[in-house]
Amino acid sequence: MGWTSPVILGLLAVAVLGVLGILGYEPRRADPLLELRLFRNVPFTSAILMALGALCGFSASLFVTTQYLQDVRSMSALAAGGCLLPVGLLVLVLSPRTGRVVGTRGPSAAACPGGGESVAPT
Repeated sequence: MGWTSPVILGLLAVAVLGVLGILGYEPRRADPLLELRLFRNVPFTSAILMALGALCGFSASLFVTTQYLQDVRSMSALAAGGCLLPVGLLVLVLSPRTGRVVGTRGPSAAACPGGGESVAPT
């Protein structure tokens, strides 16, 4: 449809109005769903933005990988999903453990093994 399509522009306007509605409504509640005061803390905001970037990158890589497996490698959707199943299982198993490690030893203890993976000799 393109970015200038009335449907796309209308949905973008609805999204912007939704965000503005939440930003206007939540501070007046006694028990807000999203505590906006937390975003005044620079380390908290930085961590949230970094996590958002990492999750967007991970999701994009999964999307592109499934497209590659199906379009370039001519795999079926089921076969491509089977190839990516170990990734999902690792996320499922390691996410709770990583949270505990970050809570007890700090974020570098969890980040170093992941960073070391990309610099290991092949």
